[in-house]
Amino acid sequence: METRIGEFRDYGIFYDSRNKKFILKDSEGEEVASGKTQDEVEAQAEKIAKAAFKFPIPALVVEGDRTYAGKITSLNIDDKSCIFSYDGSHPYHSRTKIRLSHQKAYPLTRHNGYIHKEIAGKMIAIERLQEQIRDQTKLLEKPIDAEFFGLKSGF
Repeated sequence: METRIGEFRDYGIFYDSRNKKFILKDSEGEEVASGKTQDEVEAQAEKIAKAAFKFPIPALVVEGDRTYAGKITSLNIDDKSCIFSYDGSHPYHSRTKIRLSHQKAYPLTRHNGYIHKEIAGKMIAIERLQEQIRDQTKLLEKPIDAEFFGLKSGF
């Protein structure tokens, strides 16, 4: 069970009595650091603040063949991850945790924004081609099915 202890540098400090640790959370309630003492998590809050990152950071995340625009809203220094909030462009999620060791996120620079738009345009073209292929397959005649062999269809 977590109990709110206080606030430090715009972060909430909580105590987790089950795991016996202090937790530092951002304004969205995401864990950004933890430690055995309150002083430890306050020091981690200072470290995050001194890193000079101004959250949110406009960014792109790569998932498979697609890129999504959004913002990095916080950094978790314990597990080296960050929270990425989508700009409404993801079909299933509003935000996700990005593991910095193996997932790719990029700052939304002019160049990266251009590449993002290029990829989006190509994905639309692919979707159109896939739709055309589906339409073409509907035009095929005389399927080889049970009736083709003179058998009754069904079970």
